[in-house]
Order: sequence, then structure tokens, then C-alpha cells
Amino acid sequence: MSLRQNEPLLFHILNLTEMNRILFFVCILSMSGTNILFADHLSSHLQFSAKMSGSQEVPAVTSDAQGIGIFTLDEKKSTLYINVSLSNLSGAITGMHIHEGQVGENGGVVFNLVPFLNGNRAKGVLRDITPDVITKLLNGSYYINVHTSLNPAGEIRGQIGLETDYRYTAFMGGVNEVPEVTTDGRGLAIFQLNQAKTSVHIKILFQGLTSEVTGAHIHKAVAGTNGPVIFDLVPMLNGNAIEGTWEPGADLDALLAGEFICSSGNQYLLSSVITEDLSAYIAPFTWDAILRGKR
Repeated sequence: MSLRQNEPLLFHILNLTEMNRILFFVCILSMSGTNILFADHLSSHLQFSAKMSGSQEVPAVTSDAQGIGIFTLDEKKSTLYINVSLSNLSGAITGMHIHEGQVGENGGVVFNLVPFLNGNRAKGVLRDITPDVITKLLNGSYYINVHTSLNPAGEIRGQIGLETDYRYTAFMGGVNEVPEVTTDGRGLAIFQLNQAKTSVHIKILFQGLTSEVTGAHIHKAVAGTNGPVIFDLVPMLNGNAIEGTWEPGADLDALLAGEFICSSGNQYLLSSVITEDLSAYIAPFTWDAILRGKR
């Protein structure tokens, strides 16, 4: 069974066999000592970002200009700190706003950022942020738009989204082999791609194999097909677990497109025993908690 992008993880847990559910929760518990299911550091803030370009304008604008915006919501969820950097615009900035609208849509102005401008930078604070605004930020319903004289409707824009890691999971079994393999072997793999999309933390647990593992790899192939080895997981093997870090590099696009499978096998089977296609589960956000005595 594969986990498809944006489908609730709970849906797939409820549809697992009892053995797979046990394996799933054992894997989750084993990860409690690592940061794979939690943020890299405890933080009481939420951070959003937007990468701006002319191609995101509606209609698209041909421009070499680029921009990046960082939006940080404070612990009390009432103040939004704004930090924007811009480059290669066609001329002086005539307007900069946060609009309400989805990707590919134009919408009305919600916040005017012009008072925060200083050259090609903008730094400022928006106070008294309402729950409605927070909801729309979390839903990706806002975009930032930068206007110039040459492009009065907007030269570059970018959708504002919550900073988050990308999580991929694979429930593995012999039924997914090509050709299919009869085995009691089962496995669960969780692959977490960092926000910068430069490295993947890998955690795999398996049980019920017919002997010791002699090979474990990430292959480039979609479900139902076989493909070449992209990354050898054997150096990360420790008993019935695999844990380590992989830098996908040039294979990043294939990972995001779900074009990889994870396999593990032993000496009694010529092909790998367990495999499953990696499908994205993008964690909408990760909850942190800061504990204080006064609370």
C-alpha cells in the first residue's frame, strides 16, 4: 500500500493489517529519541516564507527580478514579523502588499507593506493578527506582490506558505515485488526531506524476513516496475533497522515526483523481499511544546 500526497496518515494506519499497525507504532516509538518526527529545535513561533518571481504573476511577467519573504508569527500568535529582500527589479518599487488569493488567482490587498520599505529591503511588524488571518496563512491563502512603474499590476509575486519538512512513507511487503514474492516479511520506511531539500533522514524497520538482510537499496522506479539502484542503504543497517542520512542531489526531482522504491532482501531470495513506492506525505506542520512551571 502506498501513501499518496496530502492523504491523511490516519486513513492508511486504519487500513493496515494488525501486523503492519504494530510495526508502524514500534517504528514511531523507536523514533522518539530522534528528531525525525519533530522539529529540529523547539520553537514557539510559526515561520512562513514566499519565493517571488515574475512567472507567478497573473498574467505572468517576464522579469529577472527575484525576492524572498520571511514571515514569523510570535509565540502569542498576535504579531507577524516581516523581512523581505528583493533584487533585479526593473525600477523603483511603487507598491508592495500582501493579497488574499490562491496560486493563479488575483485578490484584494490585505496588508500594505510600503511603510516598511527601505530600498530593496522591507522589515516591519504587523500587530493584532486575528485568528482568521492565521487560518488563511496556514491554508496558503495569501501572496505577496511587488509593483513597479514598468509593471504596475505587479512585477513579482510569491505564495506565502508555512515552512515545513516533507515526509515520505512506505509500507513494505513481498506483494509489492516484481514479480511478487511470498514472504511474511514486513517493513516500514519513513524518509524526511529537510526544508532546504538537501538531505533526507532515513528510518526503516522490518520484521519476519527469512534470514539476515544482504542488500537494501533505494531504486529509481515507479510502483510495479524495477529500476536501477540509486543509493545503497547497507552501510546504515543495524540488525532489523536502517537509519541514516541521504543527500538526493540530482535525484531530488525524482524523489518529489514519487519515482523511487525502497527495497531490502536476503540471500535466500534473488530479488529483494520487501519493497514499496515512496509517496509523499507532506506534513502540514509539526507541533512543538515549551513547558514552563508557571503553566
